[in-house]
Amino acid sequence: MASGKGVKESESSYVHLRAHRRRELSSQIVVRRVKESGTSGVFFGYAKMIGYGGMFVASVSPKSVGEEVELLFEAPDGSGELHCNAVVVWQREFESGFKVEPGMGVKFIDLDEKVRKEIDDWVMRK
Repeated sequence: MASGKGVKESESSYVHLRAHRRRELSSQIVVRRVKESGTSGVFFGYAKMIGYGGMFVASVSPKSVGEEVELLFEAPDGSGELHCNAVVVWQREFESGFKVEPGMGVKFIDLDEKVRKEIDDWVMRK
């Protein structure tokens, strides 16, 4: 179930809410660290979709909507490691019989504008 909505929703129902185009990744990017602000806990997941404003991180234990997290992940074009803070804007927990992956949508908070543009250019090349 997607938090904040109170009803079951599929991945496709979120598409109309996005401000920027996203691109599904042909190979998953390992998100090496998703750290909650003010904690020492570390969480791992896989980025499955990325865009100018954020990404979808597949995880069996997604963080709660509104939580700020620190991200460390490989750039989609393989050019290096990226680090930024993000906020969880939606999450979907595992439900048996639900055909979409559990995880969370995160919005980048402080990703450098040049890096955002590079991600956007990469998305548009699809």
